[in-house]
Amino acid sequence: MKKFFMVLTGLLLVTASVFSAEAKSTPELSVSMKPDKLTLEEFGGWVPGDYIFKNNSKVKIEFNERNAVFVSSDGKWTSQNIGPFPTKIEIEPGMTHTFNDNILVPYEVVLALYQEGKLKSGDFTFIQHFDYTYGEKEGTVSVKWDVKMTVSPEKMGIIITNTPFFTVVTKKVYFPSDYSQKNLKKFLVFADSAATEMEKLTGIKPSGNKLSIRIGNYDGMSFYAFPFLYGGQYQQPYMFLPADLIAYPCEWINLSFAQNLAKSYLYGEFGTPPMWMFALTQYLADKTCAVLGYSQIAQDAAFEMNEMGTKYIQKGKNYLFIEKWMPENYNDNPGDYPLAFGRAYQLIAEIEKLCGADIFAKLFAGWKKEGFKFAKEMPSPAKTAIVIDALAKVSGKDVLGLFKKYGYQPE
Repeated sequence: MKKFFMVLTGLLLVTASVFSAEAKSTPELSVSMKPDKLTLEEFGGWVPGDYIFKNNSKVKIEFNERNAVFVSSDGKWTSQNIGPFPTKIEIEPGMTHTFNDNILVPYEVVLALYQEGKLKSGDFTFIQHFDYTYGEKEGTVSVKWDVKMTVSPEKMGIIITNTPFFTVVTKKVYFPSDYSQKNLKKFLVFADSAATEMEKLTGIKPSGNKLSIRIGNYDGMSFYAFPFLYGGQYQQPYMFLPADLIAYPCEWINLSFAQNLAKSYLYGEFGTPPMWMFALTQYLADKTCAVLGYSQIAQDAAFEMNEMGTKYIQKGKNYLFIEKWMPENYNDNPGDYPLAFGRAYQLIAEIEKLCGADIFAKLFAGWKKEGFKFAKEMPSPAKTAIVIDALAKVSGKDVLGLFKKYGYQPE
């Protein structure tokens, strides 16, 4: 059996699951799968599967695209259509072709099935349709994978909590005592308070559904998973938090949460801003934590950022506004690129000093009203020029002069 790799994106863990494959061939096109069963230790991620097609007709078969859905075992719940995916395959008469696919089992699909009560039997179905043409005719061949979970979500001890701002998913095993459960509740109160404060600082309410928070065991690391395009649809972003730092409190997790929350506002709403604006997420997190009673850790973080900014100047660096400075400098000198974040942090503080404490709330509110987003392919200097122009229009201040002090050179 072919060994496969799977990226875990969720918190719902399964000791083993089995995919059973069933193909509905057509007279002109037959299909088989390899392997015919996939044994999984987890779900919610990428699963490779091979499709072997054989052209039984006397003309060339050309594939166009494929679509897929997930269906509950009783057939009463169906996910949104996933696709279409461009699928450019040509098979000559009598020939075979192996198509290597990567199937994404979205975390949101599994969670929705669970919340709808459709995982009681422990199984669901993945169906993929391949559209093709042969001569002047069209056809569709379908493949179905039946998923059998050997451990039900109920036995996993899943906890789902809905707060005013978030949908939170975790497991009972991470919060076994009254003490740890009390700390979880306290943290979720902080999370909602942080979201309220972040709305004040940014002047906007996030679009779309509540942000999903997944709390699990990941060696003390937290992160914000950016939305990504899959099958013509953007998969929902989420935040991951380490359970141990919540069950047994560490104030670092409050600051880390606030920064990841700021990422969801900045990047979730406005696409891909210039690299230096990443420091704004730390700046907003520090202000949020200071307001909510975590002033010492906020002060410590601000001190460290300012120290890095000072070292940036002392070392004579000048790459704050160039294209892709972080990856380039990280590869050349892993200890160097954080200095630019520190310098950007100082710039953001000066922007606020020059333009007023509510400058970013005004800026973001205006962008959101306009539906503005940074295009990913836009060069970083061009993005910075947009920010400078917008700040100047909102504030009436000499923002360009400030940016020139930090090394910006208009094109």
